[in-house]
Amino acid sequence: MPDRKEELLKGIVDLYVTSAEPVGSQALLTFLDLSVSSATVRNDLKELEEEGYVISPHTSAGRIPTARAYRKYVEHFLQPTVPESFFAALSEQPDVTDIARAIKHIAKQQAEALNAAVFLVLSREQTYYTGLTHLFSQPEFAEMGTVQNVTALLDRFDDIAPDLYRLIGDKDMHMHIGPGNPFGDSCTIMFVPFAWEGNTKSLMGIIGPMRMDYNTSIGAMRAAKTYLETHCIA
Repeated sequence: MPDRKEELLKGIVDLYVTSAEPVGSQALLTFLDLSVSSATVRNDLKELEEEGYVISPHTSAGRIPTARAYRKYVEHFLQPTVPESFFAALSEQPDVTDIARAIKHIAKQQAEALNAAVFLVLSREQTYYTGLTHLFSQPEFAEMGTVQNVTALLDRFDDIAPDLYRLIGDKDMHMHIGPGNPFGDSCTIMFVPFAWEGNTKSLMGIIGPMRMDYNTSIGAMRAAKTYLETHCIA
């Protein structure tokens, strides 16, 4: 992919993640400060659409990223960062002897910092989730069917947990973006393993819209893993 088209694709993702509105050629020219014409950008956007990276909603001339675009973004443009609010939350971590309670506190802070739902699998029999209010405040969840799909799966999360262990295997993170996601085709799920209390393998993950800030989400997940394995030890 030529450099300019890659820059445009990254710009579309960055703008759409922030605005949740289709991105037009003029907005991209301004955002990226490109020294080309609007017609050139429109031609590039047409090619990106033909290649399956963006789509043009029938109600707008702008484009929105597809799952393929988000995957390319994660693979080629990712710059993980950790939200300052998450660091602030860690500094306020209560001094408790109940480690499971402390881990759940971190999950709640993670949900607030990322505006997503966060789940924990502390063992194959002990699961926990929080942050549904944050998740359902996203425009992608305006349709009741999407909300019902997510809540139905979370209601039987204990049954899903063994599959998550199979998916993570020996990887440091598992991520599923878009179509085929059990929580919905417009969702992304990512989770990391962490060890606590005698090196028990547990999982922390987030459920969010496909239109999530992958830089802060992945950065915060990695930071949480490091914190949990460093501080939440009996």
